[in-house]
Amino acid sequence: MKKMLKAAIMTGMGVGAGVLGAGGFLAYEAIGRKAKFVPAMIGRTFSAGSPEEKSNHDERKNSYRRWLKDHKAETLHIVSKAGNKLAATYVPSGNDSDIFVFCCHGYRYNGDDEFEKEADYFYEKGYHFICIDQLASGRSEGKYIGFGYLEAEDGLQWLEYLMPNTTQGCKQCVLHVVCATKGDGK
Repeated sequence: MKKMLKAAIMTGMGVGAGVLGAGGFLAYEAIGRKAKFVPAMIGRTFSAGSPEEKSNHDERKNSYRRWLKDHKAETLHIVSKAGNKLAATYVPSGNDSDIFVFCCHGYRYNGDDEFEKEADYFYEKGYHFICIDQLASGRSEGKYIGFGYLEAEDGLQWLEYLMPNTTQGCKQCVLHVVCATKGDGK
């Protein structure tokens, strides 16, 4: 009887440890900054299939960096209430517009990569725009992403920063958000 009880307890502890371990792994993969498994599953990592694909990817990134430099993009920083240094790319319009487009990237992405295709459109329309790197993404600090809960407070801080600290002042703001998609419409 004692042997059976001991075996049952040991089995229960083994199963419990396995469940906790698997749960911890999956939780980290969902919200951890350095996760690898989940981002690969949802297509948020780049792996070039051929040298030509890698070359095209690199050229697109380099072209966007040149575009940002040519359009006087600035890197801005704020410190979140949690003490994390957050980064964003701000591109002033070429005119006296008081319209800002506030760009929030999707799951496992960053501001510049998510909105590189829209940047020229916003600029041509005469909008100032800012692409933020949310908590634990891109150039921003943080160990875990907050799935929008923590990022909402950070977004308000960014808006409070923009009002007095940008050339024209933030009077009208358009929120452009990408949710948890692959970014290619699928």
